[in-house]
Amino acid sequence: MTNPKKNGFTLLEILVAMTILAITLAALYAVFRTFVTSAELVKHDIQRQERFRLGMQVMAADLEQVLLSRPPRYHPPGFNEDPDMFRFVATKTGIGGNFFSQLQFTSLNHLDSGPTAIHGTGRILYYVHRHGNRFDLHRSDRSYLSEDNPDPCRDPVLIKDIHAFSLTFTDSRGTEHTIWDSDADAFAFTLPTRVIIDIQTAQEESLHRIKTAVFLPISRKVEK
Repeated sequence: MTNPKKNGFTLLEILVAMTILAITLAALYAVFRTFVTSAELVKHDIQRQERFRLGMQVMAADLEQVLLSRPPRYHPPGFNEDPDMFRFVATKTGIGGNFFSQLQFTSLNHLDSGPTAIHGTGRILYYVHRHGNRFDLHRSDRSYLSEDNPDPCRDPVLIKDIHAFSLTFTDSRGTEHTIWDSDADAFAFTLPTRVIIDIQTAQEESLHRIKTAVFLPISRKVEK
């Protein structure tokens, strides 16, 4: 007499199958989560690079349209005289234990703050301002006759989360400087031939850096 055929699965077989299914689903979830995380990181990196690119484009456009008064209209300011309204001056500023470049000059790339962008002549100022635990690079754009002070609440942010903002200026002899003053004899009362822009941002415990150079289109020669 033969044994009857078994129907269905035993409890052990069901438990083994469920275990294999659980392991497979866990592995698939891990792969999916890694894919989503990688996609978000790539998207975040693309957005950061785009902000970098746009910020650099604005600064390049400003510097490529820099203005400079020339002799005989220009003469080095004497003692107690006001500086030239087209003065190109760069300094280093200490903020929260860090040192950042600051640059002010006159440019034709002035944009009106109204509803429509109007090109004109304006005083441009790049400066870093502390917002809580982070530092942002701002661009102040005022009429060249205006004496308004920088206003971080009004001035747009070029790049957020600045870790370093460093400007290097090359003179006609190829010497590099970290400061500049077009009203000073030490700089021959003129503009640098080139401005090197070096920016680093600190995001998610990692540093990202971009560096570029802008050649200035004009200069002047002043007889002492």
